[in-house]
Amino acid sequence: MKETVRFVSLCLMSAVLAALWGCATVQQTEPKAGARLEEPQAQVQAPVPKPAEQVQTQAVQPKKKAAASADAAAAKKQKTLAAIRSMSKLGDMAIQHLTEMSTMRDRDVRLAAIDALGGIDSPCALDPIITALSDDDRMVREKAVTFLIYRGPELTRVHVDRLTNIMHNAHKCWPDPAMDGATIYASHFAGKVLSKAESPFISPELAREGYEAMVHY
Repeated sequence: MKETVRFVSLCLMSAVLAALWGCATVQQTEPKAGARLEEPQAQVQAPVPKPAEQVQTQAVQPKKKAAASADAAAAKKQKTLAAIRSMSKLGDMAIQHLTEMSTMRDRDVRLAAIDALGGIDSPCALDPIITALSDDDRMVREKAVTFLIYRGPELTRVHVDRLTNIMHNAHKCWPDPAMDGATIYASHFAGKVLSKAESPFISPELAREGYEAMVHY
C-alpha cells in the first residue's frame, strides 16, 4: 500500500514539475507586458562612399553629361550638313539659299554649301564659288578652286573676266604692306584657276599670267 501511494506521489510530482517547466518556457519566449518588441533585422545596406569618392563621382557626372550633350550636338550638325549637301538636287532653286550659306560664320556650313553648289549643273552656281576664293579659311578656298578647275569648260566669259579682275587686284596694291590677306589669297587662287582650268575663254597668255600670280602670291 505504501509503495502504491509512493508511486502515485512520484507521478503527481513529475506532472507538477512538467507543468512548471512549461510555464517557465512560455515566460521566456513571450514578451512581458509593456516590453518593446524587437524590430526585424534591417537589410544590409551598401557601404557609404567616402568623401573623396563622393567628390570624384560628382566630378565625373557633369563630364559624362557634357560628353553626351556634345555627341548629340555633333550628330545633329552632321545631319544638317548632309541636308545642305543634298540641296544640290534642287538645282537652280537652291542657288540663292546656298549662296547665303556659303558666307555663314560656320566653316563646315560654308564647305557644305560649296559642295552643293559644285553639284548644281548651272553656270549661276559658279558665281558664289568664285566669291569663295576670298574666304578666310584655306579649306574653303581650296574646295572652291577644285570645283572651278573641274568645271573649267563651263566657265563663261563673265566668269573668266571676274577671275582676271580678282587676280589683278593684288597687282594694283602690291607691294603695299597694308594689303589685306583676303586680296592676296583671292589673287593666288584666282591665278591658280586661270592657269589650270580648261575654258575656251582663257587664252594661253592669261593662263601664263595666272601661273605667275599663283607662284608670286
